[in-house]
Amino acid sequence: MFSLLSFPYSLLSFPRKRESSAIIAYFYWIPAFAGMTGESVDDVSGKNCILKKLGHILKFLQNTYTRAVQNKTRKVLILAAGLLISLHAWAFNLYEAEMPVKDRTETVRNEAFSSLLEQVLIKISANPQIGTTVSVKDSLKNASHYVNQFSYTTLPGSKEPVLKVSFNPEQVNALLSQTGQPVFGASERPSVLIWTALEDNGTDQIIGSLSDSPLLTSLMQAAKQAGLPLVLPFADLDDLSAITFNNIWKAEQEPLMKASDRYQHQAVLAIKIKKDKGSPCLSRWTLFQGENPPFHWTEEAPECSTLLNKGMTKVMSRLTAASDRKTAEVQTVHLIIQNIQTVEEYQNLLDFLQHLPGVTDVQIEKAAPHEVSYAVQTNQTFSDLSAALENNSQLELIQKDILNNQLEYRLSP
Repeated sequence: MFSLLSFPYSLLSFPRKRESSAIIAYFYWIPAFAGMTGESVDDVSGKNCILKKLGHILKFLQNTYTRAVQNKTRKVLILAAGLLISLHAWAFNLYEAEMPVKDRTETVRNEAFSSLLEQVLIKISANPQIGTTVSVKDSLKNASHYVNQFSYTTLPGSKEPVLKVSFNPEQVNALLSQTGQPVFGASERPSVLIWTALEDNGTDQIIGSLSDSPLLTSLMQAAKQAGLPLVLPFADLDDLSAITFNNIWKAEQEPLMKASDRYQHQAVLAIKIKKDKGSPCLSRWTLFQGENPPFHWTEEAPECSTLLNKGMTKVMSRLTAASDRKTAEVQTVHLIIQNIQTVEEYQNLLDFLQHLPGVTDVQIEKAAPHEVSYAVQTNQTFSDLSAALENNSQLELIQKDILNNQLEYRLSP
């Protein structure tokens, strides 16, 4: 929750244009947080309503701020900032989730509890594969034990109920700890400035915080589901004089970084999305963080909302893995692989392990029928090694034990 104590009052008196933009940008998380509260965007009379109202308020406050700086009217400036502070009280809850359900019966509700708990576990651990672990699967069957409260709402223009659930933070964190999964709190989540270039049936558009594109709703909901604090650019004349559609489309680092200077952020994400009628939604993502080299990947899905959910989860996983990165010292990770059936599978797996980034040595600790235990020497973190293993589609995660530096997987045929 935002408080007066966390407001940077020192920013109230700065005179330069770049700094004057920064204070407005600081509060421009507001539209993003509107989609990351316990209430969905549609619960508050629809996305367009809330964004337009906030947009009018922010434009008024930005103009008020500019006049205050020009006229040195500190009282007006403080009043505008104070109103923004009250709006900024919106914040996302990592332990809440929601989904449409076909009815309000207990049977349907309990099934939804399981899906929503898995969604929350993925969000907090930043591990999209957590639902495949055996111990977590058992807990998902009893998801109602983790529920604090639930309620129903109905989206405008729909008769289908939406189930909203708040899970118990202590119980959820305990479950993650028992299964060796990390817990990433709100303070450990870097803010990400997102530049989105959309080609929609041949029409180009930069998605800003006041865009009327349906993609904005999907973008905000995907960030909420991933627990990703996002910053949306104004996409106003100042932005468009610093960056073009093609700069974002090609993920050109220099103009992206220059345009991003206006906003407070800890990472920058460039997304290009191509949407043609009757075709899947295609995208390319580029993440810039600090001095790390840009990280590129692609996503494809029948619907853009599904694509954005997948991509935002990957962003969160990447960022939390980076924040978990420690000094590169060689360590031993104990790796157990089940269901090895043939000599060829054993040899292919050994070759795969030896060529993983950062792996300096692989030794067999124990061999049993259909199961081999390895001691893997690596200068990567535990999280990095785990992420590299999960890129192999044949390895299904069974258990991740951070305390004992142990990973267990099942080899699929």
